[in-house]
Amino acid sequence: MEKIKQLYHPYKQLIPVLILLFYGIDLLYTYFTGQFEFNGKMVKFFSGIEQHAALNAIVLNFMVFFLARPYYRYILIATIISGLFGWLNFRPYQSTIDLKLGGLHTEFHTQMILPCIAVFIINSNRLFPHVGATPEVSVKPATWDEDIVRFRSAFERYTTENLYTVMNDKRYTGAAVEAARQLLEEKGVSPPEIPDQPEPLK
Repeated sequence: MEKIKQLYHPYKQLIPVLILLFYGIDLLYTYFTGQFEFNGKMVKFFSGIEQHAALNAIVLNFMVFFLARPYYRYILIATIISGLFGWLNFRPYQSTIDLKLGGLHTEFHTQMILPCIAVFIINSNRLFPHVGATPEVSVKPATWDEDIVRFRSAFERYTTENLYTVMNDKRYTGAAVEAARQLLEEKGVSPPEIPDQPEPLK
């Protein structure tokens, strides 16, 4: 499974173009047969400039992906937008959805629904980085508290002077210094000012 993920990850951004490639293969088949089925009937196929441009766009996307990767996203976005508005047609026919917003009327070509869904799913982590993310909680490991308890037990018979020595001796760990500080506070003695101790390794 890990090997599959390693193979998938570098090429996952190609999935929308692979969908378009599937459409392109079907378009080429239709071009050479000269007909296609539409609503249960065989219809004669006449290719237009939108189909020719669509096939060229597929080739361009592959070339940019492998030869100029930083520009791939822009070419893909331009391809999808052009397909949505019908400037590129990857199918032998046109299927559209009418959208009316007030006085605005436009048509979106259904051929781009699957590529758009693929783009959305592949980039969902970038679009919504906090959705489903586990919140980071800064906690000290259990060994930190355990070490403090252990040092408190070891230092409980120490005099105030001995505890001061522990706090000023760089040979003692952060947990030992914290234990000495707590014992001094319990004795009603103000701990000395010392530099912040490093947190335990996590």
